Amino acid sequence: MLFRSVTTSVEQWRHDEGCLSFPGVQLEVERPAQVVGRWQHRDGTWEQREFEGWDAKCFQHELEHLQGQVFKQHVSELKYQQAVKRSRR
Repeated sequence: MLFRSVTTSVEQWRHDEGCLSFPGVQLEVERPAQVVGRWQHRDGTWEQREFEGWDAKCFQHELEHLQGQVFKQHVSELKYQQAVKRSRR
């Protein structure tokens, strides 16, 4: 499948986020509150859907994985290291 984000809202949503790739680490990440995603199925047909709230956050998070990115890239290295220390307590 080929995935991509078509449009995102101007309105942003800031909330704690975690990732199975970084067990126990929670970071406050700001993302668009709404996103329209589009993907292509194996048979070549395209599908498009609007996501809001938690669904939008999850779609964007997973789309970033497919693009070789991880959620810690949304914060500074200092904020990431502080979150790692908190996760070890």
